[in-house]
Amino acid sequence: MQAVLESVRTHVSPRKGITNVMLDSMARGMNLKLYRGLFNARELATEKTDFDHSSRFTIIINVGRHFVCVHNCGDKLLYLDSYGVSCLNPLVCDYLLQHFGKKTPIYYNKLAIQTLDSTFCGLYCLLFALYLDKRSNQSKVCLRFTKEPSRRNDRLCMQYMKCLMTE
Repeated sequence: MQAVLESVRTHVSPRKGITNVMLDSMARGMNLKLYRGLFNARELATEKTDFDHSSRFTIIINVGRHFVCVHNCGDKLLYLDSYGVSCLNPLVCDYLLQHFGKKTPIYYNKLAIQTLDSTFCGLYCLLFALYLDKRSNQSKVCLRFTKEPSRRNDRLCMQYMKCLMTE
């Protein structure tokens, strides 16, 4: 886990953010039980995913120059976007509808925690994936962010990841 934290410090560029390969590598390095992979929105629409959609899972989706996180709770979906918006990408919306139908409720976070000039969206997804994975093990960490998007939230993201990885 320490190697993953060091990887974040070394490879995340404040200007460019994080790449798909690095984000997926860090998530896999955390050995998250529910993590099934990082997918491009176009891949989800055109290719078969090789995991069971009926079981609980977490995936990270690249929707252009932004990452979002989807978590299947079994009877509902959580769609987590650090900008606090619902699913806007038609390819992702089609994927969710195709695999889960209209009867599966989708819950969206409404609180924007990331500023428009921040490059932390991938790290927020990684934090959510880590938190949701640990949550099933009764984690003691509670995620609390400021009510408005801020750079402080970026620092909190890193602190929460460190706390969760050392639990």
